[in-house]
Amino acid sequence: MGVPAFYRWLSEKYPLSVKPVLESRSTPLSSPNPNDVEFDNLYVDMNGIIHPCSHPEGGPQPSTVEEMYNNVAEYLDRLVNVVRPRKVLYLAIDGVAPRAKMNQQRARRFRSAQEVREQAEVESKVRQDMLDRGEQVPSKKKSPWDSNVITPGTDFMIGLSNFIRYYIRCRISGGGEFWKNLTVVFSDASVPGEGEHKIMAYVRRSRIADGADVNTKHVLHGLDADLIMLGLATHEVNFFILREEVVFGRKSAENIQRVKDGGGWTERQKELDEQDRQLNAHFNTAHKPLQILSLSVLREYLAFEFQECSSAPFPRVSFENVVDDFVFLCFFVGNDFLPHLPSLDIRDGGLDYLLNVYKRVLPSLGGYITSEGGKVDLKAVDVILAEVGAVEDHVFRIRHEQEVREKRRREEQKGRKKREMDAINARRENAVALGKGGEGGGGSGQGGFQRMGKSARIMNRGGGGEIKNIEGGDKDGKDDKKRKLKLVEDNERIAKIIKDEIKGGDQGSDDTTPKRSSAQEDEEEELTEEEQALRKAKFDKIMKIAKEEALDTAAKNVQDNVKLHEAGWKDRYYTDKCKAADIEGHGGREELFKEYVKGLCWVMRYYYSGVASWKWYFPFHYAPFASDLKNIERFEKECNDWDLAVPFSPVEQLLGVLPSDSAHAVPESSRWLMKDHESPIIDFYPPEVPCDPNGKAMPWLWVVLLPFIDEERLLSAMKPTMSDWKSREKLMNSRGLGDGYVYVHVDNPMADTINGIAEKGKGKRSLGDASRWDGFTGTVSAPPAEERIKKEDSIAPPSERAEDISDGVKTNFAACAVYEMPPALPHKSSILKGAKEAPPVIEPHQLRIVRPRLNRGGQNIAEMGGARRIDHNTSNYNTQGHQQWGLTQPQVKKQRTQGMFGLGMGQGMFNQPPPPPAYGMTYQQGYGNPQQGYSHPPPGYPPQGYGQQPPMYGQPPPNTYQQGYGNQQPPPPPPPPLPGVYHQQVQQGYGGYGQTQGGYNNGAAGYQNNNFTPQTQQQGFTFNRQGGTSGAGGGGVFGVGLTPGGGGGNNFAFTFNKTGGQGGGHDMKQGGQGQQHTFTKKMTQPKKNANKQVLDNLKAQLKNTLKKKGN
Repeated sequence: MGVPAFYRWLSEKYPLSVKPVLESRSTPLSSPNPNDVEFDNLYVDMNGIIHPCSHPEGGPQPSTVEEMYNNVAEYLDRLVNVVRPRKVLYLAIDGVAPRAKMNQQRARRFRSAQEVREQAEVESKVRQDMLDRGEQVPSKKKSPWDSNVITPGTDFMIGLSNFIRYYIRCRISGGGEFWKNLTVVFSDASVPGEGEHKIMAYVRRSRIADGADVNTKHVLHGLDADLIMLGLATHEVNFFILREEVVFGRKSAENIQRVKDGGGWTERQKELDEQDRQLNAHFNTAHKPLQILSLSVLREYLAFEFQECSSAPFPRVSFENVVDDFVFLCFFVGNDFLPHLPSLDIRDGGLDYLLNVYKRVLPSLGGYITSEGGKVDLKAVDVILAEVGAVEDHVFRIRHEQEVREKRRREEQKGRKKREMDAINARRENAVALGKGGEGGGGSGQGGFQRMGKSARIMNRGGGGEIKNIEGGDKDGKDDKKRKLKLVEDNERIAKIIKDEIKGGDQGSDDTTPKRSSAQEDEEEELTEEEQALRKAKFDKIMKIAKEEALDTAAKNVQDNVKLHEAGWKDRYYTDKCKAADIEGHGGREELFKEYVKGLCWVMRYYYSGVASWKWYFPFHYAPFASDLKNIERFEKECNDWDLAVPFSPVEQLLGVLPSDSAHAVPESSRWLMKDHESPIIDFYPPEVPCDPNGKAMPWLWVVLLPFIDEERLLSAMKPTMSDWKSREKLMNSRGLGDGYVYVHVDNPMADTINGIAEKGKGKRSLGDASRWDGFTGTVSAPPAEERIKKEDSIAPPSERAEDISDGVKTNFAACAVYEMPPALPHKSSILKGAKEAPPVIEPHQLRIVRPRLNRGGQNIAEMGGARRIDHNTSNYNTQGHQQWGLTQPQVKKQRTQGMFGLGMGQGMFNQPPPPPAYGMTYQQGYGNPQQGYSHPPPGYPPQGYGQQPPMYGQPPPNTYQQGYGNQQPPPPPPPPLPGVYHQQVQQGYGGYGQTQGGYNNGAAGYQNNNFTPQTQQQGFTFNRQGGTSGAGGGGVFGVGLTPGGGGGNNFAFTFNKTGGQGGGHDMKQGGQGQQHTFTKKMTQPKKNANKQVLDNLKAQLKNTLKKKGN
């Protein structure tokens, strides 16, 4: 999913959810997993390995297609070896995507093709410039392989599917006991749907099938960040995400290594590697290490993150609903189907801001944002968007300040590098000068100078005489480009002269070097490896500089006409040429708002129920502002009215997403549609990709303004060309059978059923209760003729090179059938009955809320979400926009709950007794009268109470009392804490006579113990969680009323295995009696004397207070 930096954010915020993976290549697959956990099912999103295996980043390009296929098979072996699934292996390749995804695919492929063209232009210019200077250049590389063919419907993908089917048969037939017990499902590119979503459809349907194993351990491998959200959406208790290790700079690498060393992983992996070497086990050392993310551990973190939501005043409180809401909120910072809101960027703390807003406003929503099946409550989303819209001005300002600082930092860095390069050049010139002086000239005591002098002496002995100054007289430092290249050029020239001296020649001078012709350029000279490396290093250096200059030029030419950080930004945004043409050309602002809201609902349904509509897509290139999305419940009808339709065919998608550069991938008779100026759809394939910098300096951040595909025009243009398609091309456009193929060993109990269907050549059969087949079920039908290979028949490889992965297997022992998943039923967003959650692995001291910083020292908006808007010091944020569109004070939504916002916020972690909060965690409750919208104090009451604000989450508690008062003088402070018992931080609310409001944040917050002594082994246990009716003050500790006036707070005191005390008193009949709550969870008792002394002190204090009032 297009969520930039999401995986980094998650791994830094919830670090213990990610851990390294041990690999043993020599132990049998049927032996125990070295990672001390046995997995049941392995799912592989195949596109996550097809791309790196076909065009590896930073590695050598495979020379043939067959080599790419072999790389895929080798990597599959690695994943199977690491996970060792005991039940199911599910391989899924991306098929035709929904239209909503095709727009992103189209933009990505067009940009990729243009970057290749630009790269070729730069390289050609650099080569010619070097030849014009009489310099040697390395041989031209072959034209880069077109990775756009990794798209459904291409000949490459058909060949890959054939290869993988051959791979599966070979492994099942000759893989031993492990493969005999494994069920393999393969869904290739001819089956519609993205690979990861085909996998998730299988998980959702299988988990609720009759006889399913509710404790199945799932592992999903893939590179996309959305796999994490998809895994959470299943609500499976044992779900893991496997991926390559990701390093985010030096500190990240150090942290990863520290985790490996501290957990014993490094030593253990060394032992396994040594064992592999002794047994000559084959392994590819070029692969990155793997790491695994445990969603059960992530759920532990989320339960802690959202613990104050555990007592929301809803009829049904559910942590599973909170998880679904978390998934939905993540869509706001990025996804593959909608552009993200301009004011939300995960690097600025946008996601943390959303989470804090959610925790603060949830009690006022009357329910959760989402419900089962991926349904969205637009009224609740409206409240969230109002909060985001209220800070947009501030976000744009601090983002601009960050960009200015970053630009200044880059300029300073460039200047520093330039000074360093000048110093290096000066030292090098001195070294060359010393070399001219003969033997005596190389006598410097510095090793680098000695080596340069020695080379110069060799050249002088060869009769070349003087080394010509390659700087061309540029000693004043003006030519920065040449300065950067001096070291590489000197080294290359020295090697050339040494070579000529050895051969007896004297071609060391620039004056005698002839200009090479293009024919001479293509001739491969007899060069040593070192000389070839030097020549390539020089060329690569020049190319790098040329690219940097091109980026600098592009950045300098970018004009920010909107200036979001200045007043009037919204008017400028909507009247900007690109935005206005896009928005007004597709229906105007109201249509933009409606389609964006529809898009949010479409994405949520896609993740929880599958495709809601194959044809829907967001018909704009820009997102609206959050401040514009007000009263979005008016779009409720449109968001629940979907036309499922049917997906494109593979070739239709090819014509819809590929640029003309990749026309070779479509059927031959249809290629002219993409290139010929007479084509009726030639406007779909602009030669230059139109982009809007949108104020961004880097081209990869620009908005791609490709025209959207008109489906009717596309299909009507393609149809006449189909009659000339060849048989292979018709196969490219065919839709796959069922949901893919299922393979088992002939000794597997399921083989009889599969073979029976295959022999008949027709019909379908349900596999029935999943418990018969170790948790697997669905429907099977006869496969096509080429897959009806009988037992002990020979297996024909799809190509000669395919035999490289066969391990010598030539005889078939695999049974195959067409497979269809169990029927689709409503997805249950809950833990299934009988499922056993993994025991907690996070220690209490490791549970803390952190705020990842993903930008370079920039400001972070996360904290703004945890406080009321009045605290932001940026009141009326959007008054700088146009009056009609910039006023974003949200319309107050009528609250859909009764009682005060913070009612019962200490009742426990999602219907369980509350765990001890971490140090520094202070529970805030009570947001005021629930009918007043956003927690403003009632008339006559001071805003928020006097004293300091409460600390934000994760901050140490202050040492002073924080009090809010009603319309009366406060009572005396509570007694000081007893030494050795606990430290009290008190946040009190005192209601005035005859009033029902009172206290900090218009509600009551009782005594909280932040530090028990080690004797009790508890941290931060809350004794007196108060939430009296209508935000009333009062309540007491151990059932003793502390404050007269106001309704008595509910006393959720744990009284050390005794019955909970009575609610706080209601002196002078001014308040309602609090409720009594009893918790039976056993706790460690503090010393009895300490308990008695606390009680005595409180009684004495109450007595004095009542006595004064009687006077």
